[in-house]
Amino acid sequence: DLYCKDISVKVKSSLEIKKEKGIYANGSCTFGYCKDPEDRHKLLIVEEEAAIVKRIFQMALDGVSSYKIAQQFNTERIKTPIEYKIERGIASMKPKGGKFAWNASTICQMLRNVTYAGDMVYDKYESTEVSGKAKLKPRKEWKVFRNHHKAIIDRDIFEYIQKSRGTKKD
Repeated sequence: DLYCKDISVKVKSSLEIKKEKGIYANGSCTFGYCKDPEDRHKLLIVEEEAAIVKRIFQMALDGVSSYKIAQQFNTERIKTPIEYKIERGIASMKPKGGKFAWNASTICQMLRNVTYAGDMVYDKYESTEVSGKAKLKPRKEWKVFRNHHKAIIDRDIFEYIQKSRGTKKD
C-alpha cells in the first residue's frame, strides 16, 4: 500500500513539473489536434477536424446557437469527435441508440475551449482527497500558457465569441 502511494506521488510530481514548464502532458488531445509522432509533447493540427472547428466558430460568429449548429451537423451527417477518434484508433465506443450525434453541450464546450486559440491551461481543478471529487479553482489560479501551440481559431475571434456567448442576436 505504501509503495502504491509513493509511486502515485512520484507520478503526480513528474506531471506537475512538466506542466510547470509548459510541456503538453495530457493523455488525449482536443478535437482538431493530434500529438506529434516525433515529439508526443507537441500538438499538430488535424486539418479535416480543424475545418469542422472553424465552421463551428464561424457559425457562432454569425449568431447561430449551439443547438442549431448541432442540429445542422446531424442533418448533414458530419462525423462527431468520438467518431474521428474511433477512426484513428484512439477510442472504442458503441453509440447509444445506434448512432453518434452532435449536441449543444459539445458545441458549447468547443466554443469555450481556449486550446483552439493556441493556449494551454493546467491546474483548473484541485482535489483534497485521494479519490475525492475535484473542485474548480478560481480562474486567477489557473496556469495558462499563451501561444503554446498553433491556433486553429484567431485569438480575436475566440475572445469576441466568449464575450458574445449568452446574448441573443436578431
